[in-house]
Amino acid sequence: MQIFRSKIDWWVLGFIISMTGLLLQLLLTMYAKGTMIQYPEHTTVYILTIILLWSPIFTTYYSLDTDMLTVRSLFFKWHIPLANIQKISATDHLDVSP
Repeated sequence: MQIFRSKIDWWVLGFIISMTGLLLQLLLTMYAKGTMIQYPEHTTVYILTIILLWSPIFTTYYSLDTDMLTVRSLFFKWHIPLANIQKISATDHLDVSP
């Protein structure tokens, strides 16, 4: 079995880094104002959003067996028989990637 990590485009990584910076800035502002204790639901949502943004980066990969291609991303899993794959080519289309 071979395992391959998914390629990440620069603009996706830039978006995730920017959103993480914005959410961290909001958390630091809440901490500085002392409102983190008053609004724990906001803190929780911000932290969960950061985790949700970064988790596809670390959990998306492809595993190739003798007769099956398995794609995993977050909690999704696709099984594709190799016999169903007609051709493999490089593309920049967003609709063909997981």
